[in-house]
Amino acid sequence: MVPYITKRITFMSRFLRPTEAFTLTVDFLYYAYHQIARTSLYRLAISYPPDFHDKTVLDVGSGSGILSFFALQTGAKKVYAVEASNVASSLSKLIQGNPWIGGKIEVINQKIEDAEGIRLIDTIISEPLGVFLLHERMVESFLYARKFLKPNGRMYPNTGTIQISAFSDHYLHSETLRKASFWEQTSFFGVDLSILKDQAKREVFESVIVGPIDPFCLISGCSSITFDFEKCNVEELYAFTVPIDWVIYRPGLLHGIVGWFDVTFPSSHVLSTSPMCQRTHWQQTRFLFHSPLSVLPNQRITGKLYGKVTAARSYILSAEILSLGETRHGEWNLEDQTYWYGLEGWDPHTAAGVVDQTHQNWYVPQPEQQIETPGYPWAQ
Repeated sequence: MVPYITKRITFMSRFLRPTEAFTLTVDFLYYAYHQIARTSLYRLAISYPPDFHDKTVLDVGSGSGILSFFALQTGAKKVYAVEASNVASSLSKLIQGNPWIGGKIEVINQKIEDAEGIRLIDTIISEPLGVFLLHERMVESFLYARKFLKPNGRMYPNTGTIQISAFSDHYLHSETLRKASFWEQTSFFGVDLSILKDQAKREVFESVIVGPIDPFCLISGCSSITFDFEKCNVEELYAFTVPIDWVIYRPGLLHGIVGWFDVTFPSSHVLSTSPMCQRTHWQQTRFLFHSPLSVLPNQRITGKLYGKVTAARSYILSAEILSLGETRHGEWNLEDQTYWYGLEGWDPHTAAGVVDQTHQNWYVPQPEQQIETPGYPWAQ
């Protein structure tokens, strides 16, 4: 790879692979706990007695156990917390430090695929979600855990939907071209770099852009694909197709495809990473075409987006769109991610006034946020 062309996200990547054996620190768990939008929604979803009160629960990739604690707070009688990394020892310490748990959590320091001694359970909980829903391929382990599920048992979450739309962002596209054009120099401190220019352009456009997008950049409706985690076969995750059939809202240049995901829970709660919802660390994912496509209102765009797994626990994505005899196509490696971070202070409820551009600002942790924790009587 040409140096400095793409920047791969490392922040949170290990947290998104909790069924594998590796080393984590308490400082790393700070960031995991600090994803307030996600954690709050999971707490609401799990606060549903029919699926948790007096039930046996399996927490897949439990990390430091926050979902296990939520299950007990809703009245679960037993929780198996399966965690392959060394953070399982931190979970054991947290259990010791919270006497109200009363031995109801059993920590299993193994991958779910290797776990033994788990009886049939009523409910599976997990946070197996990655960028664009499927990056890191944790959902496959989540589905594997169904071998321990009783008939009519429930999965939290129980569905995941990938949404894609057309977007226009001249500044992002121009900045991407500018990064590639660096390699067109024929005398960089006396060195001719131009032999790498084609490779550089290919690499920057094969990298996916992760970060918040201004909703005003969206110029079409959405296409989607839904995975039913309680019913689908794991093979359905190995290769998938999203049919594209969009109608353009406003005139402009179509620079690429933007995607996000929603997951639902049997308790009727929805966790959405839409640009119109509260920001999460998954953000949105953009896939740039080399050349933009000029579009007009009511113009129809058709095509397909394909996804195929890689050995690196990620996906190769490709797409082709067609409109009025013109086509655009691209291929992207979901593992190669560039953070394009902007819209600081953006409020989704007042989004109409924001400008139709983004700006670059490599990831900086969000300011500390706090949520009020109810005084559960068993935690006193």
